[in-house]
Amino acid sequence: CRDALTNNRRYLSPHVIMLNENWESRYYPDILQMPESILSFRSGFEPMTVPVDVQYDSDQVQEQGSYPFPVTPPWVPAHQPVLVCRRTVRLPITWGNVRKRLMLMGVSTACHVFVNGHLAGFTQGSALPAEFDITNNLHEGDNEIFVLIYSRCTGSYLEKPLTRLPRGLIRDVWLEAVPPITIHDLVVRPSRQEGESHGWQLDIKLTLISYRIAMDSPTVRLSLWKDDLCIEKSERQVSLKPLETNSFAAPVQTTGELAICLFLSSVHSWSDETPEMYDLFVSVEDRNGQELVCVHQAIGFREIKFQDGRIRINDRATTLRAAIWPGTSLPVPIGEMITTLKTLKNNHLNALYVRDYPADPILLELCDIYGVLVIDEAPLDLSHPMLADALLNESYWLQAAEERLERLIRRDINHACVVAWSAGLFRHSGLSPAALIRKIRSLDQSRPIHLIDTPDIAQSYDAYVSGTIPETDARPWPAVFSEFGDCYYHLDEQDISLLRELRQLLKPVEIEMLSADAGAFLIKNKHHWLGLNNYFFDWRLFRNGRLLLAGALDNIRAGPGDEQFVELIYGDLSFDDQAEYTLRFEVARANTSLWGTCGEEAFFQEFTLAAADRLDLTPTGRNRGRLRMEADRHHLIVSGSRFWFVFNRMNGSLESWRVGEKEIIAAQFARDGCGLTGIQPTIWRSTDRLDKTWLPEWQRFGFDRTLPQVISCQSDCDGQSAVVEMIIRMAAPGKPALFDAITRYDVRSAGDLRIFAGLSTLQDDLPRLPCFGFTINFSKTFDCINWLGGGPLPGLYTLHDSPRHGLYERKGGDPLADCGGLFPDVNWLSVKDGSGLGLMIQSGRLFDFSIVRSPPTPTITGLTNQAMVVQLCQADPDLTYETPLKSVWHLYPIVSDQ
Repeated sequence: CRDALTNNRRYLSPHVIMLNENWESRYYPDILQMPESILSFRSGFEPMTVPVDVQYDSDQVQEQGSYPFPVTPPWVPAHQPVLVCRRTVRLPITWGNVRKRLMLMGVSTACHVFVNGHLAGFTQGSALPAEFDITNNLHEGDNEIFVLIYSRCTGSYLEKPLTRLPRGLIRDVWLEAVPPITIHDLVVRPSRQEGESHGWQLDIKLTLISYRIAMDSPTVRLSLWKDDLCIEKSERQVSLKPLETNSFAAPVQTTGELAICLFLSSVHSWSDETPEMYDLFVSVEDRNGQELVCVHQAIGFREIKFQDGRIRINDRATTLRAAIWPGTSLPVPIGEMITTLKTLKNNHLNALYVRDYPADPILLELCDIYGVLVIDEAPLDLSHPMLADALLNESYWLQAAEERLERLIRRDINHACVVAWSAGLFRHSGLSPAALIRKIRSLDQSRPIHLIDTPDIAQSYDAYVSGTIPETDARPWPAVFSEFGDCYYHLDEQDISLLRELRQLLKPVEIEMLSADAGAFLIKNKHHWLGLNNYFFDWRLFRNGRLLLAGALDNIRAGPGDEQFVELIYGDLSFDDQAEYTLRFEVARANTSLWGTCGEEAFFQEFTLAAADRLDLTPTGRNRGRLRMEADRHHLIVSGSRFWFVFNRMNGSLESWRVGEKEIIAAQFARDGCGLTGIQPTIWRSTDRLDKTWLPEWQRFGFDRTLPQVISCQSDCDGQSAVVEMIIRMAAPGKPALFDAITRYDVRSAGDLRIFAGLSTLQDDLPRLPCFGFTINFSKTFDCINWLGGGPLPGLYTLHDSPRHGLYERKGGDPLADCGGLFPDVNWLSVKDGSGLGLMIQSGRLFDFSIVRSPPTPTITGLTNQAMVVQLCQADPDLTYETPLKSVWHLYPIVSDQ
């Protein structure tokens, strides 16, 4: 089964002709525009490759979750688009005495198939496989295949309407040679033997069908392999009997069944952490010993149970950390599938929720190999109460729903990775028809039913997407940890920043600090199957961001679920010198696996052993003479020895800060008077994807568009310091006032600036604050940015465990232009240009900063010479109004020594 890493047997078999290329298509906006003689057309077609993605403009969903057509079941509008697909195929000479089967692995939404002008069949059910015996429709030479694809059909009432669902042949198409006697169905079920740690029972059931009238007794041979080693062999004869029911198509004459039970010892079990796979080969030979067919089935020895609210694999509780795989997506090359699965595994995600529509079976084969658990969902959902009543009361709809479930389960039942079956309609309150549940259990009793037996794994994610604000004591997505599992990522929304955070959030090992001074730590193994001997543990001690000591931990061997005590030796080092000491554990893989290499970092964890003394923010600069304050219309100007501060009493900002001949901070205004202030308090910041829940509420109250109104402005200057204190009322146009920001600017004769800020609310029941801090509009883009804090890459505002605490420097013309996000837990930040002029920023506590190239408010047109904007905010993503919001900031200029 390792061949599936580079290719797939459907592409390699000599008994399969892939039909993905050399198609032609012709699109008609209305089926009534399609000529009745379309099957005789040979021109007017455009080249097409399968899988194809065709979107119909007339088939857009007008309301979320509603059908794009009148709800008059079972009818759909006659006026609908149709895609006509055509190609020819010539059969090999060796296929003369075998049956020919056309396989469509997925069509959206329904289609008629014609071969050489004769109707071969009809199928509906998006992304579900369909097969057609076209033997009697073929002839020598070129054979012509027409597929007429419809965007709507009666079955559309049983599917979730999605605007982005591709239409057309959305999965592979091939032609398959079927021998006179072949394997129609193969089901394998491994189960553990009682009292045997490595003992397994493998139940194999298969059905043979024959297109011959004669009653043969073919021989079935089975062999189980692990790489190049044969584990078990067995053979049986199967008696074929005349077909007595109409359960098969007319060409089938006889059928037979075989059930074999193999008892195996010393086989390795399969799990998401240790995906050991075996290869089962089942071949059929006729009476003369000639092999007619050989089928390969990958086997993973695992047993699934749902008990006490958790999935149990081989009797060990397992939590699903899932990503949502949109079944609506087109197939991607195997290499891209592998890259996706590796990315998920390397970020500690162990499951996929294949939602709404089934994925290509190749994905499930790869999930078997890579140890990715799968919740497999049928294309079965409802979007109108009328259909709910029909499903419960009319046998036609119930049979159609059962057929969809059966097609999915029979296709995927042998995959070790599938841990639960699902259907979207079970998500609707009160809609869980007993007949559908019985149907699933009759086909497979070994797996639970998602949404029936288990909770909804996507509940927290769906609440986040819908904008549902979590309860006060509830953890917001993605920091949710239910025992059954949760969805943490959607593969349609590629977000590297979120993946970096998930890598830390879901780390499989937790380290707890018991004593900082004694270097005592407890390492907890959260793996279900792996011991900590699979990792290297290194540690590094930093003083004010600079490496001080380093070492490695030996003999870390805690088993799954166990803990281990470790003690670090610091020597004579003490932490009482008022410096900041940070300890970082860096954990790397000790072995190479399919998804990771030896030495590759798995995660890290940091601890602050001692915090820096942050009480004294006085700079080392000397007194530079007396200060002067003067008023000019709506400005207050504070000047000293070669520096000037200009305060705007109209908008409550520090409008300009000049040192010598150069301006560090400058406001920018457009012709209409709008613009960017120099320094001003703010409650708004650049948002990220985790703000989606709160964003509608913030916008409803006007947090994103507040305008300042100065209520009072008082000033004083005694020659050594100048104080400007303003009360700024913050309100959005057309909205009541939200807050009063009390800002005190304290300019000292050394040329530095201290800012004391407070915020008081003017309304009850306001949503939580986006942030509380300052926006600084610099006069230019600075070439060098240094900081002591989280880096070198940013995190998200409410989840920023991925940045590492350290001392960082970025140089270049635009050093942080490609780093959207927030740099957390910063001690100090400095910005400088090429001449050495710049600004140092500190705070009375740790703070966060981000750098943007555009205003955080809606774009203001007419600005010229727009430069760098820095947003500063308190390092607290859970700001509340229960305690007064206060902050202290200290800014002082950096002047070149040259």
